[in-house]
Amino acid sequence: MAYSSKHVANYFLRRAFREGRSLDPLQIQKLVYISHGRFMAQQPGVIPLIRESFLAWPYGPVEKKLYHHFKQYGGGPIKSLASSPLRTPEISASDLATLAILDAVWEEYGELSGLELSRMTHQPGSPWAITIKEKGEGAVIDNSLIRDHYIEKQARP
Repeated sequence: MAYSSKHVANYFLRRAFREGRSLDPLQIQKLVYISHGRFMAQQPGVIPLIRESFLAWPYGPVEKKLYHHFKQYGGGPIKSLASSPLRTPEISASDLATLAILDAVWEEYGELSGLELSRMTHQPGSPWAITIKEKGEGAVIDNSLIRDHYIEKQARP
């Protein structure tokens, strides 16, 4: 099931708040993006984690609605959860596969800064870099590019 990017962002924000940590808008964008890629790499076909598309912006992949919701915080810590669309479900405690991926992303990347996460998404050959080169800044990053990238990352030792 595809979720709203805000639901995935809220998952990470709840974890951060519970642990007495903070996340800035750049961190939340990248954590949602990495989760989206990892999720698709573990699913048959291109089943997305989130419904919305990521765009190739100057600081890496960005989901536009999430950006506009949190831009008020600038580079500072996000202080509240995202308001979620009522017509889409929150991530259920019974969705164990999704929760396992989100937990793994949090454990691996949750302590990295937004700039560190952004640098990771800017690597040569990344979906962002390919999209910028082929379609230009602001273009939609194809989910199949994201999936293939994360499949390849999983295959590396």
